[in-house]
Amino acid sequence: MALGVGVLVAGLAVGGWFLAHSRLLSARVVTVSGSSHTPDAEVLAAAGLGAQPPLLDVDPAAVAGRVERLPWVASATVARHWPDGVSISVVERAPVAVVASGGAWSEVDGTGRVLTTVAAPPAGLVKLAAPVSPGDPGTMLAPVARPGLAVAASLPPASVVSISY
Repeated sequence: MALGVGVLVAGLAVGGWFLAHSRLLSARVVTVSGSSHTPDAEVLAAAGLGAQPPLLDVDPAAVAGRVERLPWVASATVARHWPDGVSISVVERAPVAVVASGGAWSEVDGTGRVLTTVAAPPAGLVKLAAPVSPGDPGTMLAPVARPGLAVAASLPPASVVSISY
């Protein structure tokens, strides 16, 4: 009798494990909200959920960390929704200045993170002339640019000025 109960309990546990790791409970529906500069496809690729892993295996903090490595993403919140969903909510960074980069311009946020490279400086952003060379999107400007960025971040929107030092 006890052996039969033990076998039944073990069978239910194994069956439950297989059910929890089946396609029925996998991340098949992934939604992205809050991203305007970062395409949803780029967020989904960074999230690493393309293989539709079981929801039990989705680590929301790890997924958020991968998404937050994208240049425009300041923060990401990830939630699992049973039986088959994951939502990714993104808060994007705001550019406060542009820095000349060869023949182009790099938009940067108040922390010095390079967001994107554009052919012409967008209207309303401070032109920062600092002894720095911006890197690729997602990298940070050298610390020498921080004072100018602090000034740029403190200005009201659409204050078109140039800061040189």
